[in-house]
This record gives sequence, structure tokens and C-alpha cells, in this order.
Amino acid sequence: MPLLVWSLLLIPILLLQSLVDLPPGAKPSLAAADWAIWVVFAAECMTRLSLALDHRRYAREHLLDVALLVLPMLRPLRAPRVLRLLRCRRGPVP
Repeated sequence: MPLLVWSLLLIPILLLQSLVDLPPGAKPSLAAADWAIWVVFAAECMTRLSLALDHRRYAREHLLDVALLVLPMLRPLRAPRVLRLLRCRRGPVP
């Protein structure tokens, strides 16, 4: 039940970060809350993984949980791809 509450808190945080023009001081606070909730989920998943008798089987059976832990760590890798796409869209540089 507590993880359900955390996940319900995460939804408005993500929506506010994406859809609302926030004052400059609010963005770091929301980002910190986002990461704090992610840490709670990571701790829960890692605890379950460590308690599982067959770690690989647990990871396969809970692939979505594992993916949701890994994907936020890949966010910084999206920036170079976006920049490359924008550069290609403008056309070749003279």
C-alpha cells in the first residue's frame, strides 16, 4: 500500500514538470522529489531481488519493475540524440 501512495504522488510531480511553466525554484524541488520517489522504488525492487531465491528468474518475471528502475538512469543519454536530430533537421552545416 505505501508504494501505491508513492506512485500516486509521482504522477502529479511528473505532470507538473512536463506541462506547467513553473517558477525557477520549483523545478529543483520537483526533480528532487522525483528522484526521492525513484530511490524508494529502487530500494523496494532491490530488496525483493535480494530476497528472491532465483535472481534471474525474478528479474525476468518482473521485467517492467526492473525497466522502470533503469530507464530514469538513461535520461542523460537522450540529450545527445535530441541534439543530433535537431542538427539533421536544420540541414548540413556550410
